[in-house]
Amino acid sequence: MEPTVLFENEKVRVIRHVVRPGERNELQERNDRVQYFFTSCFIRYNHLDGRVEEIKHEAGKVYFRKADHMWRENIGETENEHLAVIL
Repeated sequence: MEPTVLFENEKVRVIRHVVRPGERNELQERNDRVQYFFTSCFIRYNHLDGRVEEIKHEAGKVYFRKADHMWRENIGETENEHLAVIL
């Protein structure tokens, strides 16, 4: 599912993203970002350099992710809904 842009200016972009179980997005370069999760979820991050991370994000928590080049997949059984502030 494509993200919804909620706000954008020359410094930041705020998006809302909903990812259903089993969905994955395309490999792409991503900027530094802050993520707020509305729902708990289990995500697999596949990095260009071959690293794989599997992270259980908790609802109501805020996470910072450094810029990287990767794709992600919802490997949990629930829909993942989060906001991302892209710096």
